[in-house]
Amino acid sequence: PLDLLTSYLTPNDLFFVRSHWIPRMPDVKTWRLVVDGDVARPLSLTLADLKKMPRVEATCVLQCAGNGRGLHEPVLPGVQWRYGAVGNALWGGVRVRDVLAKAGVKSSAKHLHLFGSDVPPGKVPPFHRSLEREKAMDDCILAFEMNGQPLPSPHGAPLRLVVPGWAGDHWMKWVVRISASPTPQTGFFMDTAYRWPLQPGAPGVAFK
Repeated sequence: PLDLLTSYLTPNDLFFVRSHWIPRMPDVKTWRLVVDGDVARPLSLTLADLKKMPRVEATCVLQCAGNGRGLHEPVLPGVQWRYGAVGNALWGGVRVRDVLAKAGVKSSAKHLHLFGSDVPPGKVPPFHRSLEREKAMDDCILAFEMNGQPLPSPHGAPLRLVVPGWAGDHWMKWVVRISASPTPQTGFFMDTAYRWPLQPGAPGVAFK
């Protein structure tokens, strides 16, 4: 509710939750982040491996791309958000560029294909997305903390992508694989309607 969003950082228990399909929240004991594709050194990283890498923080807003859709006339298809599908958090994790450097990403890789552990029902298209390498290398992080606490499962634990300045449909949850590729992902969820930032040319967020 808007009347509870009174602080600069949105508390985790008030932060909106949006999932495309059936959440399949990984067991952190067996979970691995696979980095493959156009890389010199494919990786399989545990959460402990990631926590040994340089840690960064970024304070930035996450907003569902459909926030306010319920106010449109005529009615648009999709979740009928009116208000509240937006929050601001302090995200902690590792730089995407540091993970890519560890894997030896090749110059031919212009896009990163992201895969989460959630599964679609029946024959519905999976929520597969890709992100331009330039953006990923600029200011994106792989977060395992939210507001100074371990990332909650509904928000993507053990690892989610944080894409400062871009709409929430880029912020892949429950990340299990990053595959470097010369070409962007294809499919239903890579329609152009899903690919723009909240504001064209939106500035990134400086790391601390």
